[in-house]
Amino acid sequence: MLGLAAPAYADYTSPIYPTLKACNDARPKYASSWTKPQACHPMYNWDGTKVIGYAFLVKTQG
Repeated sequence: MLGLAAPAYADYTSPIYPTLKACNDARPKYASSWTKPQACHPMYNWDGTKVIGYAFLVKTQG
């Protein structure tokens, strides 16, 4: 029996960068014909009291 598989597109989060500048500098490396990096945003520690770095969402597009 043949089935239709969904395309393998999944959004993912970048590694955490130590500074906002490092995060913004890394964003172009994630841009391609099928991926689009979003804006950098702060990442917090487990209880939300301290910024531990910056990351961004990489959106995939079909």
